[in-house]
Amino acid sequence: MNRIFHDYLDKFVIVYLDHILIFSRTVEEHVGHLDKVLSLIRQHNFKINDEKCEFGRIRILYWGHEISAEGLKTDDTKVANIRDWPLRESMTEMRSLGIIGYYHNFVKNYSIVAAPLTDLTRLDTPWEWKDRCEAAFRHLKHALTHYEVLKLPDPEKSFIVTTDASQYGIDAVLAQQEGPKLRPVENMSKKMPSQKLAKSTYEKELYAIYKVLTHWRHYLLGRFFYVRTDHQTLKWMRTQPVLSDALKRWIEVIQQYDFEPQYLKANLLQQFWWPTMMRDAKLYVETCQLDWDEKLALIASLYNNAVHSATGVSPKSLLLTFKPRLPLDFLFLEHQTTAAPGTLEFACRYEQLMQQAVEQMHRAQAAMIDSENKHRRPSTFHVGDRVWVKSSELGQEHGISRKPMPQYFGPWEVLDIIGDDPDGPSYAVQIPGHLYTYPVFHASKLAPLRETDQFPSRRSMLPQTMDGEVDIDDIMDHREMPALRPTGRGRPPKPKLQYRVRFRHHTDPKEDRWFTWEELMQTAPQVVAHYEKLLQKGKRQID
Repeated sequence: MNRIFHDYLDKFVIVYLDHILIFSRTVEEHVGHLDKVLSLIRQHNFKINDEKCEFGRIRILYWGHEISAEGLKTDDTKVANIRDWPLRESMTEMRSLGIIGYYHNFVKNYSIVAAPLTDLTRLDTPWEWKDRCEAAFRHLKHALTHYEVLKLPDPEKSFIVTTDASQYGIDAVLAQQEGPKLRPVENMSKKMPSQKLAKSTYEKELYAIYKVLTHWRHYLLGRFFYVRTDHQTLKWMRTQPVLSDALKRWIEVIQQYDFEPQYLKANLLQQFWWPTMMRDAKLYVETCQLDWDEKLALIASLYNNAVHSATGVSPKSLLLTFKPRLPLDFLFLEHQTTAAPGTLEFACRYEQLMQQAVEQMHRAQAAMIDSENKHRRPSTFHVGDRVWVKSSELGQEHGISRKPMPQYFGPWEVLDIIGDDPDGPSYAVQIPGHLYTYPVFHASKLAPLRETDQFPSRRSMLPQTMDGEVDIDDIMDHREMPALRPTGRGRPPKPKLQYRVRFRHHTDPKEDRWFTWEELMQTAPQVVAHYEKLLQKGKRQID
């Protein structure tokens, strides 16, 4: 059918499968359009069912929508069924809400409002009907029964696009002026992608403009229109010295359109002010509790007279050697003492309480050790093993931040085992001499070295000296690096020398590094001169 009516599609004919819709401005024009359509149908030997045909209608139902000069509406029969829907009780019933998604153009903030319901249809989300799901369900039912009729787009008038973005989604309205007010042509709403949630507000607003323009490209491209937003996004964009690749792509698309941005200044009072706001706020403040400082003495008394789990007695009893009387004790005569204790009795009580507190603290400590040992494994380091040492145990130059440093330095050899604590003894480690640190570390500060041949070029991690410099111990070898031959005529350049340097306290040959002659002459000229003197005497040879 689309091939038959190709020359008239979207001019006065719309075809969807076997449904043909003919629209015209006047009755005379409509008669001519009907003649052309019927002639093409007769020419291609098609037949039509006159019982399903309607002619000369000013209001028609077409695929769930009512189209008229007033605008675009929903089918009242389908909306009436939505009004009587019961609450959903399973994922299968939730998927039957697709008709609401079909009418999403009539609901403002559709993706944001329907988010609790659409999340229930995800496979990784368990079915749980919460209060916010019920609120979203009722909001959608109300929105579809109390919507604003959409205006049919008029190509002779300018479009006005209003956008807004938040951490929940994007909302936009395509409208045209009709008399003193704006009438919506379409509503658009999309959920904000998860990777855009961490962006700034300006980036979200720019992303919203980009998505809206591409969504309504068929309406807006090639004609002038207005864009209204509550953030000066485009102005902010021109002040940024550096833009990410995503922002550049969005701006490149936005610049294809001819529009004038209009900034809508937000008015919080319009949304969050009510006539009795000041009176209600004053009443709320007056009912706040203001005597917290007067309650501190009572709270301190309750804490000091409560039995502590570590000592087995209350702090007040341990301090005074007797349980102090509380206000409630004065109401009961049997709780009142007749005489104060003497000096000898006071000393005996104090000694007993101290002994009781010490025993209780030992028991509490043993209980904590048993609880901790359930997750602790005995140390397995032996003499000769190479281990990593925690960087926090090694002294560093003052003012150097530990955040960019590795967690461990090394590896170094274990020289001796000190102590016989089964939970983890201490170990003497052969650390480099330039580190002013006592070379004995607890097992909890060490980590085993797991050597592998898969990464033979991996170097060890050694901390810098206290002054931030590492001394060169000796030059172990050198080599000639071929120089690039010039393209034109001329003498070829001399090959450059590179020296393999070993640092002081670095005994592993894997730690050697290659430097050029120029680099070493700036930092260690004496070492280079000594090495070249040995070469002249024949004590060093080139590989």
